[in-house]
Amino acid sequence: MRYFFLTYYRQPDGKFTESSQIAKTVKTSDFQKHNVIMDFREKKILKCHVDNTTVDKNWNNIYTYYEQYYREVFDQLTKLNERNNEKT
Repeated sequence: MRYFFLTYYRQPDGKFTESSQIAKTVKTSDFQKHNVIMDFREKKILKCHVDNTTVDKNWNNIYTYYEQYYREVFDQLTKLNERNNEKT
């Protein structure tokens, strides 16, 4: 697994619900579907667009913010992609 996706859904009361997903590849449709797309192999933010606003695309800033909520997932993705980088 290489990519981390976040999707935000606006509820009728105006609040947001967040859904996360990991994937091996990114499809063109993923850029339409998801609000945040993080590439853990290249350590790049491919998309960070929330509530019709493009948010900071700096890897360290976005990683640090979401790490507090997804620490275990981020640790696994980081370790897996570090191993894959060593093989290439």
